[in-house]
Amino acid sequence: MSFISRKSSHSPSNTASSRSQGTGDTPRTHRAPSESKPNTPPGYSSRSSFESSSAPRRSTLNMMAAARPSPADGIRPKPAYAAAFQPHQVAPNVSVPTKIGVHWGPATAYSDVGRINAVADSLKERGVGFVTVIVNSENVEAQQASIKALLDRGIEPVIRLLPGSDYNKTMDQLSDAEMESMANAAKKLQDMGVKLIQLDNEPNHDEGGKQLFSKLEARYSPNATEAQKQEYEQAMNRYADNLAKTMSLIEQKAPGMAVGFAAFAPGRPHQEEMFNDLVWRMKSHNDASGGELLKNSWLATHPYSTGQEGDGVALAEHWRHTAEQVLGFPIKSLATEGGNAIRHDRATTEQPSSDINLAQMRAVANDPNATQNYWLIGDQVLTGSSEPGPWEMDSLVYLKEENGQLVQKESIFFQNMLKVTRGEIG
Repeated sequence: MSFISRKSSHSPSNTASSRSQGTGDTPRTHRAPSESKPNTPPGYSSRSSFESSSAPRRSTLNMMAAARPSPADGIRPKPAYAAAFQPHQVAPNVSVPTKIGVHWGPATAYSDVGRINAVADSLKERGVGFVTVIVNSENVEAQQASIKALLDRGIEPVIRLLPGSDYNKTMDQLSDAEMESMANAAKKLQDMGVKLIQLDNEPNHDEGGKQLFSKLEARYSPNATEAQKQEYEQAMNRYADNLAKTMSLIEQKAPGMAVGFAAFAPGRPHQEEMFNDLVWRMKSHNDASGGELLKNSWLATHPYSTGQEGDGVALAEHWRHTAEQVLGFPIKSLATEGGNAIRHDRATTEQPSSDINLAQMRAVANDPNATQNYWLIGDQVLTGSSEPGPWEMDSLVYLKEENGQLVQKESIFFQNMLKVTRGEIG
């Protein structure tokens, strides 16, 4: 995959759910990663010269020891998987204890402490080192039970922070009040022990009618008008301005919080162009800040896989490498969704899905920069509700009615995760 780099005319301002998934039967389309470098726009140093550039650079990341007991304690995976259960540094002073993650339930509030603790126990048994939790910036406390359960077991919560309760509002649409709300939420989360926050989610996807996606499609259409091009460029300028402003506000109110950005959906039209457009703008903001803006940043990725060569963690690593080339300093990535959706209600797809997910785990073990985050824990197992949530068909562990009662079941992959940590799969 090659990125068509262009220098934007944008100057940084002064600043201190239907989901696309990689499933066994609904493949994402993508191009295979390429090692070609982004073309260098005028006024920017290339990858080969940035080491000697006077532009601010972030220091090389050094591994930090985990402060809490690790979910990797006591597990004994075979050599093919062992390195996936080593710590992974995400930003200066912030690490996750293993490179294997899971996405928590899709809601912004869970309160059944018994069920929450039971699921957290099962994740710890499987060596899960980090878990994506969705939080409403106006009601952080609604996820306090989930966050506490994970932290008590040495699992790092990675917070996907929403502006209020809106899952589909992209950064270009945020108001000053919403950005302030997210920064205030970051302070509350830091007080709870959270170290990692992700801003926005799949801005290159049409999920929920996201307006930025329609502007992207129009901009890169063969018949794009000048007005359509300008509309997209202005939206991306607002996006980068608001992202930079929110990062700065978070650093002021929650110093040291590691903030992730991008979280692109793989396989979407013009993903290369939009990723490039975003990262060059963030470079401009970072340079204008003297290197302070992105000093605690990380790249959020969604390495969904259909088992095709070049997708999953390989594509995520390509994006990380490209971001490094543009930014001019090392940056780490962390998966916040990914894998191959289980579809446990489809008998013909569950075993192939598990095979793909195990292959992704081995790929993580083989790449020191790679992580994977398996989609997902459904609502029912966290709430006990008799009504299935919107993503129950994908849940790693779920409830199924048998003889008039709800019985907890585990997907084949969830069972295999435990076998991996016990050394029963090699």
